[in-house]
Amino acid sequence: MICKTKLSSLVWIGCGVLALGVAGCSQQGLGMYEPSEINARRLEIQDGKFGQVLPVSAADSVYLADLSENYLRYGVSDLDVSVLYDPDARKNGPLTARREADRLAGLLGAEGVKTVQAGTLPVAGQGETLRALFSYNTVTAHAPSGCGTIPGLDNTRANYRGMYEDKPYRLGCSVEAMIARQVERPADLAGRGGLKGPSDGRRQSQIMEIYRTGVPNEPFKDSESSSGSD
Repeated sequence: MICKTKLSSLVWIGCGVLALGVAGCSQQGLGMYEPSEINARRLEIQDGKFGQVLPVSAADSVYLADLSENYLRYGVSDLDVSVLYDPDARKNGPLTARREADRLAGLLGAEGVKTVQAGTLPVAGQGETLRALFSYNTVTAHAPSGCGTIPGLDNTRANYRGMYEDKPYRLGCSVEAMIARQVERPADLAGRGGLKGPSDGRRQSQIMEIYRTGVPNEPFKDSESSSGSD
């Protein structure tokens, strides 16, 4: 009888503690079915446009090397080089502008950019200073929309109170952001169909999985590759 009484008392005490815990959660506004704090979305790819105007004299070897590196990674169209000149200029007219456009195109070609379209463009009132316009279409990879990085990453201040109130953070967002930065050619994630129209979802997921797992592609065998010869 004594053992049964003690056992019954423990059961009732346990039930009481559980009831108090549930009541406390309800008073704090927490339920049994709170929304998940885990991010279920994957990184996104976006198309855009790069464009920059600067004096021709400022387009030196350092600038062109950086521009070429950016283009080779994100560019998905021809790289247009237009030299702007003033039609009323006495010294730097259309002929000089054309020579500069061809020169810049040659320097970009030496940096590995093979699809350069060079040209000139008259701009009234510009003066004697020649200016270069560089432009091309881009595809970039980013973390999912509205998905920030965890406080403390990228030299941001760790504010764990604001992390859940001011700007809610979902677990896994930083992982997607890091993967997006590591993709060498974001346009590859769009597959052959690109960002316009329907495309092969299975192929896209397989391409993404290579970046996610870090496993390199195996080289093609002779029978699987096309060399262009009979």
